[in-house]
Amino acid sequence: MNTNSLVFERNIQAPVKQVYLALTNSSAVREWMGDAVTTDPRPGGRIYLWWNNGYYTCGEFLKLETDKTVSFTWQGRSDPAATQVEITLSGDEHATQLKLVHSGLGNGETWEKTATEVQKGWENNLENLAHTQEKGPDLRVTMRPMMGIGLDDFNETIAKDIGVPVSQGVRISNAIEGMGAQAAGIQKNDVVVGLSGMEVTDFVSLTAAMEGRKAGEEVQMTLYRGMEKMTIPMKLSFRPIPQIPPTPKELAEAIRPLYDQDIADLEAFLQGLTEEEAGRKAAENEWSVKGVLAHLIHSERGWQNALGEIVTSAEASYDSFGGNADVRIEATLAAYPTLAELLAELKHLYAETLFMLANLPADFVARKASYWRVAFQALQINAHFQVHFEQIKTAIQALQK
Repeated sequence: MNTNSLVFERNIQAPVKQVYLALTNSSAVREWMGDAVTTDPRPGGRIYLWWNNGYYTCGEFLKLETDKTVSFTWQGRSDPAATQVEITLSGDEHATQLKLVHSGLGNGETWEKTATEVQKGWENNLENLAHTQEKGPDLRVTMRPMMGIGLDDFNETIAKDIGVPVSQGVRISNAIEGMGAQAAGIQKNDVVVGLSGMEVTDFVSLTAAMEGRKAGEEVQMTLYRGMEKMTIPMKLSFRPIPQIPPTPKELAEAIRPLYDQDIADLEAFLQGLTEEEAGRKAAENEWSVKGVLAHLIHSERGWQNALGEIVTSAEASYDSFGGNADVRIEATLAAYPTLAELLAELKHLYAETLFMLANLPADFVARKASYWRVAFQALQINAHFQVHFEQIKTAIQALQK
C-alpha cells in the first residue's frame, strides 16, 4: 500500500529544553494537547492521549534524543492502521525550530477522513503548543465558551430525593450571575440530560457535547426539573479571563484578600451558632455546617496536592470526579470536632497555600504554560468556596426555622 506523509513546521520562541519537555512529559503535554495524557518517555514506553470528544490515540515511543528527537507510533480511534510521528527539534535557550512528520497514512476512501482529521488536529495543536510555550495561556481555555453553571454530586439516592426520574446526567448546583445559564432560567437541582441533540450522562459527556462550540452560540439544553422534562435555549457566554500576575509573590497577594474575606464571612455567619446546631443536618442528604467546613478543608488539601504535582511534572490523571466520601467528612469531624478547630485548620491551610504560591520555583515559573495554568486555577478557586458558603447560609437558615 502506498503511504503519504503530512509535514508541519513551527518556529517557537521558547527554549528547546522547554519544548522537548512539552512533547514528552504527560503533565506538560496536557497543557497544550489532550484532555487526559499518560507517557513513559523511553524507547518502548507508552504514549496515550484522550480528548473529551471521545477521540483517543495510543502508541509507543520509538526514539528519544533529549532536546532533539521524539518519535512514536500513533493508533487513533477508528484509524485504519497504525501510523508514525517523528518530531525533530533544533534551537537554543531562546528559540526552537520544530518539524513534525506524520507518516504512514494510506490512500483511498478509508484514509480520507483520517488524513483530514490528522491535518486539522496537528495544525490546531501546534498553534496551541507555540502559544502556550511563548505566552502561557492555553487557547483551549481562553477561547472556550461557558455555560455558567456549577455542578454537584448526582446518583440514584439524590435523584430520588430531588424527584427526578433519571439517575444519569449532571445536577446543577447554581447558575452563575451574568452568564448564559442564569439568563436561560436554569435552576438549582435541574438535571441536564442532553445538549443540542447529544446525550449527557455525566461531566465527561457534557464536556464532549461542548466540544467545538463558540461563545455567543445558542444551544438547546434538555433537562429534568423534578418530573418535568424540558428543553431550554441557552446562549453560551464568553469566558472571563483574569489578568495573571507576573510573579508568584504578586499572585499570592492577589489571592490573599479572597481568602481573608472567606474567613471573615464564615466567622460572621457562624457567630452565635452552637456546636449542636453546627453539627445538625438540615436534611438527610445534606451536610451539616461542620460537614461543609470539613469539605472545604479537603478541597484546600486537594488543591495543594494538585499544585505540588503540577510543579513537579508528575500529575495524576483521573477518569472522573469521584464525589465526596462520607467517611472522610466524618474522620475530619472526629479530628476537629469544634467550629473553632475547623476554622483554625482552614486558616492554616489557606496560609500554606499562599506560601506555596508565593514561593513557586523559578524554573517552574519559567515554564510559561505551567505557571499560567496554576495561576489561572488559583484565581478561580474562590468560586468553589462561594458555592459552599451559600450551602452554609442555607443550612443555618433551615436550622433557625
